[in-house]
Amino acid sequence: MRRPGPLCVLTCSILMLGAAASAQSRTGGRINNLKGLSDKIDDVTTAENILKAFIKPGMTDEQRSIALWKAGVKYRHQTAPPNEYLSADWEAHDPVKLFNVYGYCMCCCASSIVEALNRLDGRETRGRILNGHSVPEVEYGGAWHLFDCSLLNYFPKPEGGLASVDEISASIQNWLAAHPEMQGKPDKLFELMKSDGWMGWKERGPALLANNPFYKFGYWPARTHGWDATMSEYNTKAGVYEYGYQLGHRALFSLRPGESIVREAGNRGLHVNRAQMASFDDLSKHAPAGDLAYVPDAMPGFTGGVVANGTHRYAPNLGAGELALGALTYDGLATGGPAALHAAASAKPGVAVIEMNSPYVYLGGRVRISAIRRSASDRITLSLSTNNGRSFRQIWSAAQGSSDARVDLGVAVVRRYAYQLKLEVAGSPGSGVNTIAIESDIQHAPRTLPWLGKGSNTITIAADSNPHIATRTVACRITADPQFDKNETLGSMGAAPDNLDLRDEALWWKGGSGTLTVPFETPGDMVGLRYGAQIRARGVKDLVALSLSFDGGKSWRDAGRIAGPTPGTTRYFQFTALPPGVRKGLLRFTLTGDNTVGIFNFRLDADYKDTLASAAFRPFTVTHRWRENGELKSKSVQIPHLPYEYNIVAGTNPEMDSVTYEMK
Repeated sequence: MRRPGPLCVLTCSILMLGAAASAQSRTGGRINNLKGLSDKIDDVTTAENILKAFIKPGMTDEQRSIALWKAGVKYRHQTAPPNEYLSADWEAHDPVKLFNVYGYCMCCCASSIVEALNRLDGRETRGRILNGHSVPEVEYGGAWHLFDCSLLNYFPKPEGGLASVDEISASIQNWLAAHPEMQGKPDKLFELMKSDGWMGWKERGPALLANNPFYKFGYWPARTHGWDATMSEYNTKAGVYEYGYQLGHRALFSLRPGESIVREAGNRGLHVNRAQMASFDDLSKHAPAGDLAYVPDAMPGFTGGVVANGTHRYAPNLGAGELALGALTYDGLATGGPAALHAAASAKPGVAVIEMNSPYVYLGGRVRISAIRRSASDRITLSLSTNNGRSFRQIWSAAQGSSDARVDLGVAVVRRYAYQLKLEVAGSPGSGVNTIAIESDIQHAPRTLPWLGKGSNTITIAADSNPHIATRTVACRITADPQFDKNETLGSMGAAPDNLDLRDEALWWKGGSGTLTVPFETPGDMVGLRYGAQIRARGVKDLVALSLSFDGGKSWRDAGRIAGPTPGTTRYFQFTALPPGVRKGLLRFTLTGDNTVGIFNFRLDADYKDTLASAAFRPFTVTHRWRENGELKSKSVQIPHLPYEYNIVAGTNPEMDSVTYEMK
């Protein structure tokens, strides 16, 4: 019998909102939780949708595990992993990010995919440490079973069922004991592998490996590793390790008047590790060449690459009042006159706080602004926040006179998925801003682009869930380094450890009761929380208890337990019993025990009623661009309601160029 997964799907009814987000009463113009799909891809926009796409009714636990392994094979590629510096392992270990944002990773990240999805589907998992390789196992039927979506294999046993890591290791070690001349001799193993027309491994090697259907002339499907590598990797007593992960990210986007998201099929040389890896071979790769040789079997018809870029842009018409429809704060501002946007009263500054939020990771950005500052006493400034508005720093101030400026956001927004800009205008009505355009470069995975095949293609545009609900995320690096700036930290997010040993990459229990308290706040009333952590609790008495407070810490509610003994595990929870109208809260991790207890990473997602949500549906446009025999083709469709389906007919061998979502 399958156990229920630790994370449930949050459902809620459609709420028609029209609330004020500032001192000025206004109606928002945003639609949330949007997704665009073609019939050539699966819906992998959320962890729950991955399960829906690959798990079918009536499947056994083995069939379900194989199906989720296939998801990993289909939507990620083996190469140097993307580093976000949010967890102890640096790399992104979120299945939704790895499928939608990056589309590539290394073996530890691939192990986290198997762990996360199978735990969500109700089966226990664990990681194993091999010689130069990392793999996961899934437990069902009273036994462990290997599923490697890194090198693209699992091991059927001749008698039926799938082998565990220990069974694979035993088969190899027993064979090597009978062939001592091969022990520690990789050259001799390779010679045996290529003998007899590259079939010597099958005729004279271990029977368990000979029975494996994924070897092609001794090589795994990507042709980077072969039978000889397997013989070395599994020739060990494999350790148990938790390749911890994060859940909660959703590859869903929002649109408001003046906003667009462009997903290009190729890249402009931009990727998340660019500062550390200026040269990245996978920027120029395309299926099915080289180590993408497996792609035609995993995703028939896909001929795209590994890395794709795009642009997220917000350029509201200030004179038409569109900023009021899309700014978190819009206070003391007026439109019309010599400047399109200006302070409503000369004695009080006008303020707009604009949030940029993307399902695809930001790689940089810029603001183009046209301003008029009539006198030295007038003031027009821009400030930036990357920690949910907890703090801002000024990045630009208008010079006296008329000016057109390009403000580079630089590395401050790199690796982030959200940031805020505060525009402040003070002075006479003659001073103000005429235009503002915010642009950010993004990275996304081309395999999840709603790409086209020859003939008829069905495009579906939908809201995955309530379009009036938005989400605010708290995730950060646990580090003792005060100079760390590659992402947010405990300090920048206001998370406070007490009686814990803070080291780089983890918080450790040091006796008694130690706590980590994480504050969170939303612009609208909360409707649900999703949160969890990767922990270690080696002893049977070791415990990480989770609790929530909505009154500033005066009282606490139980919100989950992660108990030992375990060398490591990752658990996620949801909480919906929120007090009415609550917009602030605290999540506390309490560590107790008598052995080794620690926290490696955590994440919290707070879903809330969006004060900027449009009361009525606002149409937007989707434009597909592709090439046929070098000729650029395009089709633009205005979306009149959600969900909405339409067809695009493509000719011979269409090559994707881009997909644009735009609310004009």
